Amino acid sequence: MNMDHDSFTDLALRRLENPADGELRQAVDDALVAHPEWLTTWQSLRDAHALNREAGLITAERAAPGPVAPDTPPIPWAKLGLDSPAPMRTSRSSRPWIIGFVAAAIIVLGFFLMRGGVPAPADLAPHASPILARYLTEPLPALLARATPRVQRAPAPIWLRQPIVAAAPGPVTIAWGATDATARYDVTVTARGRAVWAAEDALSPVITTALPAEGVYELQLTPAAGTRLVSGGISSRFVTVKTTDKPARTLADIVAITAKDPARVGEAVAAWWALPTKQQASESGLRVGLWLGVEARQPDILTAVQKLADVQ
Repeated sequence: MNMDHDSFTDLALRRLENPADGELRQAVDDALVAHPEWLTTWQSLRDAHALNREAGLITAERAAPGPVAPDTPPIPWAKLGLDSPAPMRTSRSSRPWIIGFVAAAIIVLGFFLMRGGVPAPADLAPHASPILARYLTEPLPALLARATPRVQRAPAPIWLRQPIVAAAPGPVTIAWGATDATARYDVTVTARGRAVWAAEDALSPVITTALPAEGVYELQLTPAAGTRLVSGGISSRFVTVKTTDKPARTLADIVAITAKDPARVGEAVAAWWALPTKQQASESGLRVGLWLGVEARQPDILTAVQKLADVQ
């Protein structure tokens, strides 16, 4: 099938927005047969769409009488078609889920504190998504040797440095990378064809105004007037989920947020860049960075990881 990754993303989004369209279903199935490496993209888009659809159910559950609900609402794993990282609840009570979550958090925090603030890969792997767990457990030299971005744009004058698929509600950071670091872009965010936020002649990163939960947005970057960079810009879609999760700030946070909400990889990218250099250069930091560099198509993270590994 003659289709690139961006075309597949657009096709997959149309398939999710039109579940009754048999032709779109078949087209996505055919594309995944031809490109099995796109299965992760399809799962992430499906997860984000399902989370958005299930927001009403989660709200109703949290409003039901009973024990005080946790800060982070339980995710309906069965309805997402995913394996739950914890035992499925068999009653309306949220206590088993709370106990499991708190126990896991205590374990991760314990390892985090014992190792001077940087958890070891073996401590993070049990709490990670399957693909990230592989990056946390396979020999590091082998991972470094074969680490190349999954999809290379040719030419690649610009890419989303913070690839948004799903984001928490509120101000959303939009960051991009380019072959020319001084290149400026006009950035527009629209919802249902109406512009909700824009920035002209901007350098990366930019931060939008607060975006409400459960929204579907179109993102467009085009070269600003007078820019020397020849590029057609970039376009993407993202959703805002209904969540009370705190922003990811540590390696443990990155593992937790991507294990639960795989489509929120953009927040994981931003969190990795915000880590202290000591944590980025730790074995866990290098492994998580490799995962983001390859799986999230982040050439600048991959370059940073390779440089950090060279000085060790």
